[in-house]
Amino acid sequence: MSLIRVKYVTTQQAYLFPQISRSIHGTSTNLGSNVKAKLDELRKHDVVLRKTSKDLSRLEKQRSVQTKKKLKTAYSKPIAYKKIKKYNLESDLVTTGSTPNLGPTSDDNLQVLAKTNDKRLIYTVLGITGEQLRDSVLVSNDVAKFIRRGQLEKAIFLAKLAKHKGAAAMNVIMKHYLEDLNSPRSALQIYNWRKKVDVPLNEYSNTILFSGLAKQKKPFSKTLGMSVYNIVDRLIIDNKLNQTEYNAALGALCNCVDVSYAFKLFQRKHLVKGIHYDAISMMWMVRTSSKVRTSSLFTEVFNELVSLINKNQVDDKLLFEICKTLHNKDKYNSSLLMAVNKYFEIPASDAWNNALKRTSSLSGDLKLPELEKWNIKRRFPLNKHIIGLLLKNSVKTRSYNLGVSLYEEVKESNANLIDIDIFHSYLNLVIESSSADCVDKLLEAIKEADQKNLNYISKHTITLGYMALKKGARKARFNTSPERVADLFQKCDSFVSHYDSKYSKDLQCNVYSRESWLYLFQIVRELNSKDGFILESKEFILEQYLKTVRAGEFDTKNLQSEDYSKEIYLQLEAVRLLSSIAEDLKIKNDDDLDITVMKDDNFLRRRLILRLKGRLLLHIKELENALQKGTKIEPTNSQWSIKQLATRIADKNYGGNEAVIYEERNSLNTKNN
Repeated sequence: MSLIRVKYVTTQQAYLFPQISRSIHGTSTNLGSNVKAKLDELRKHDVVLRKTSKDLSRLEKQRSVQTKKKLKTAYSKPIAYKKIKKYNLESDLVTTGSTPNLGPTSDDNLQVLAKTNDKRLIYTVLGITGEQLRDSVLVSNDVAKFIRRGQLEKAIFLAKLAKHKGAAAMNVIMKHYLEDLNSPRSALQIYNWRKKVDVPLNEYSNTILFSGLAKQKKPFSKTLGMSVYNIVDRLIIDNKLNQTEYNAALGALCNCVDVSYAFKLFQRKHLVKGIHYDAISMMWMVRTSSKVRTSSLFTEVFNELVSLINKNQVDDKLLFEICKTLHNKDKYNSSLLMAVNKYFEIPASDAWNNALKRTSSLSGDLKLPELEKWNIKRRFPLNKHIIGLLLKNSVKTRSYNLGVSLYEEVKESNANLIDIDIFHSYLNLVIESSSADCVDKLLEAIKEADQKNLNYISKHTITLGYMALKKGARKARFNTSPERVADLFQKCDSFVSHYDSKYSKDLQCNVYSRESWLYLFQIVRELNSKDGFILESKEFILEQYLKTVRAGEFDTKNLQSEDYSKEIYLQLEAVRLLSSIAEDLKIKNDDDLDITVMKDDNFLRRRLILRLKGRLLLHIKELENALQKGTKIEPTNSQWSIKQLATRIADKNYGGNEAVIYEERNSLNTKNN
C-alpha cells in the first residue's frame, strides 16, 4: 500500500521564495500480514518461510524476557551443588551430613557467598529471588530473620546485595549491633561501610545510630565520640541536620567518656538553620553536666545551662533531670531535698520537715531559679520518678528513716504512685536501716503486697526477703537462744514455703526449691558460730534439705553446665551441715574418747549421715571433674545412693539391731599405741 503526499506552494510563497516549487512525492508502508509476507517470498524466491522476520523478532523478545526472569530465580539444590563443583568451591563447604545444606538456614555455605559471582547460586544460599531484592520491606524482613537465627554474615551480605533497597535492612543491622550486642564500634563501622557498598542512608539512619549510642550501658570511647562529632559536623556543613537528629546526637555525645564534644555541639546551634534549644536538648545537657568531675566547673556549667532554660522548655521531666543531677553529685546531695521541695508537691511529714531544717539552704554556688521566673504559679504534682529518686537518695545518704517515712506517707495519700521499683527501694531501705524489727517489717510488707495482688512479687522481691533473713541471723534478737533461732527458722520456713517452693508429686507436699538453698545455706553459715544454733535447729534444716534431695531438685539432669559451680557450693554447704550434725550426735565418755553405743538411734543416725556426707563428697568430685573438662555429667550410682540415704535418714530407717563394732575406739587406741 502506498501513501501519496502532495506539497502545495501558494502564489505569495512562490513570489517571496522563488526556489520553492510545487512537487509530489510518495512513500510505501508495508502493512501486510505474515501470510502475505510468506506468499511474497514464495512468489519471488520460490521458498516457503516458517518464520518471518516479525516472528523471529517477537520470539527473540520472549526469550529475552524469559532469560531475565530466569536470572532472577535461584537454582534448585541439586543444580546449585553441580555449580559448586563446576566452580571448584567444594572445599569451601562445611558438610554436616551426607550432603551439604545449601539453604538459608545453614551456615555451611558462608564461604561460597564470598567466592562466587553467580547470582543464582547466591540466591540459593540466601533463599531469595531477584524480584524480592526490589522490595525493601521483604529485604528488611529477611535480614531480621537471619539476625534472629544468629546468621549475621548472611544478613549483612543480603543488605549489601540489595543496594539502595537495603537501606532499611542495614538500619536493622545497626540496631542489632547497638541494642543486642552492645557494640557501638561495630555499629559505627557498618554506618561508614554501607556508603562504600552503595547502600545509602535514609531519614532514620542517623537517628538510629545516635539513639543507640545514647542507650549504651557503658560510655563509649573518646575516639568514637570524635567520629560521631565528625558525622554531625558533615551534616551541619551540608545543611542536612534536623532537630530530631540534633537532639539524638547530643544524647549520644552525652554518653561519651569525653563530654566536651557534647558541649561543642551544643554551642554550634546558631550555625544550623532550623535548630533551637527545646526541652529535650536541655534535658540532655543537664544530664551531661552531671559528668563534669570538678566541683567548680560543674557549678559554672550547671548555672549557665539553667539560665538558658525558658518557660517553653520547662516541664516535670526537665525538673526531674535537674534533681537527678544533684543526686549524682555527692557534694549536692543535701541540695536535692531543697530542689524537690521547690518544684514538686511533697506530702508533709515530721521526718520531711526535719530533713529540710537540717538542710539549711542550697549551696551558695548553685543558682536554681524559682518557678515564678518561668511564669509557673504552682508546683508540679509528685510522680513516681521523684519518689524513686528520693528513696535512692535516702539509701545513698543513709537517711533511712526519711525514706521509710516518705514511702509510708505516699502509700497513705496516693498509693497509685507506688510501683514495683519503688517497692523494692522501700525494701532496701528497711534492710539497710538495721532496725530491730527490719525482718518482721519487710516480711509483712511482702505479705501485704501479695494479699492485695499488687504484682510486686518477683525474683528480686524474694531475693530481698532472703537478704533480710540473712541480716536477721546476725542480730542478737534471732541468734542468742535456741528459741530465737527457732523463731527465725519458722519465719524462713513460712517465707520459702509460700514464695520459693515447689510441689513434689512423689512426696505429696511442697519442698524448698534448689535456688532457695543458695540463700538458706548463707543463713546457716551466719548462725554456725552462735550459741542458739543447736542440734534441733540443725535437724530442722536437714529435714528440709532431705526433702529437696528426695524430690529430685538436685538431680544432674536438671542442671546446665554453667550451674555446676553453684551446685558444688550447695553440696559443700550440705557437707558442712552434715558434719556439724554428726559432731553434735557424738557421745563422749569420761576418758574423752569418742565412742558409739550399741543399738543407739543417735549412733545409727550419725552413721547414715556420715555415709551421706561421703556420697556427697564423691558427687562433688564428679562435678569438679565435669566443670574442669567442660563436659556434661551423667547420672551415676552415687547420685542414686544419695537419694536412698536421704530417704532412710528422713524416715529414720536405720537398719537392724546387729552388734556394732567400736571402730572409732579401736582406731583411736591403735593410734595411741
